[in-house]
Amino acid sequence: MCCCDRVGSARLSPLKSTGTPPQTAADKALRRDLITWYLANRRDLPWRRTRDPYAIWLSEVMLQQTRVEAVLGYWERFLDALPTMEDLAAADEDLVVALWSGLGYYRRARALHAAAKIVVQELGGQLPRDQAGLQALPGFGPYTTGAVRSIAFGESAPLVDGNVARVFSRLFALEHQPASSQANRALWAAATRLVPSALPAAIRAKDKRSLASRDAAGAMSADHGPGTWNQALMELGATLCAPTRSTKSSSSGPCCGECPVQGHCAAFATGRTAELPLVKKAAPPVLVTLEVLVVETPDGLLMQRRSGEGRMANMWEFPTREVADDGGPPRLWPGCFEGAELDAIWDSAEPRPSQKHSITCHRITCQVRYFTAKTTDIGPNTPYDTVPRGHLAGSQGQSSPAPLPLTGLSAKILAVLD
Repeated sequence: MCCCDRVGSARLSPLKSTGTPPQTAADKALRRDLITWYLANRRDLPWRRTRDPYAIWLSEVMLQQTRVEAVLGYWERFLDALPTMEDLAAADEDLVVALWSGLGYYRRARALHAAAKIVVQELGGQLPRDQAGLQALPGFGPYTTGAVRSIAFGESAPLVDGNVARVFSRLFALEHQPASSQANRALWAAATRLVPSALPAAIRAKDKRSLASRDAAGAMSADHGPGTWNQALMELGATLCAPTRSTKSSSSGPCCGECPVQGHCAAFATGRTAELPLVKKAAPPVLVTLEVLVVETPDGLLMQRRSGEGRMANMWEFPTREVADDGGPPRLWPGCFEGAELDAIWDSAEPRPSQKHSITCHRITCQVRYFTAKTTDIGPNTPYDTVPRGHLAGSQGQSSPAPLPLTGLSAKILAVLD
């Protein structure tokens, strides 16, 4: 089955509304066909089995720019450690970021933490149900607001992410790149027009999962919860209505033969599914070469905490230097280790398997070397800390209840060493 989750999802915002036209018979037929397919074919994901707004909010934040397969373990571990909004609000930021370590985009974790504190301290521990209340919280943009309102609370709230943008671009043959203001206007207009009204309170109370009901003949009811519709749209984009990708050896794209809304799709009718949505050609990746030195002392591993500003703020990593292949200045890391002693250690250290890593548009090749030191005192000019393995998030021997957050690259290296 074709599959493309929320990686590289477009950052789209609703423009000022000029009024929402009424739904047509074609709109209702589209909605019926898609929801019927979704209820029969949706993936069994753990956040679809809960109506806890906190757990649903967490899943939506984690899924941004991240594949479902990667999020599954993180979501469960995060809730095991911090099962309630109150637990998250009371947690130390290092623990929150440590639980997030490896997912990337750490501003999401810090915004989640900041919002939980406001909800607990100022809002009685309850997430707001209204748009204005949610968007006043850190990290709640238009997409997250629509997702939480519709999925967690059953409110009639539209949403547009990268999957929905792709589905709508093909359904309605939109001629603009999804990130453009013209497409933004058209996408949010479609999302607003198509989202169902909220189910009556009595139905929501009876069926907290907000699943669509069926009549005696098994046909879909005319009343479908907005959360079900929004998830059906995203599921279609994540599984069947995939992006078109071509390489020298292979190509992939939408699975139109399996699509439940093929008959509603303007792109399919005109043979343009591979062409739409119009996507700006991506810039070539930036290649980065790093050298990472792992020094094991009797008291632990030599580590350094990054600055409180910029990328991966306040996270821990192994001594790292960047090799400027083109002779230019370093792009992401310093060009030398801090402390002349480490240069000598590098020359005598044991090579370990190299690692590949990505940060946004950067493609990193990392040369790793390992050295066992007989003493903790590496030298007077080495401004690193010695950290026991059990204090590092993700290590096999983790013993600290508040592990230190590692950068994704250092966590990957530590996993190989373990």
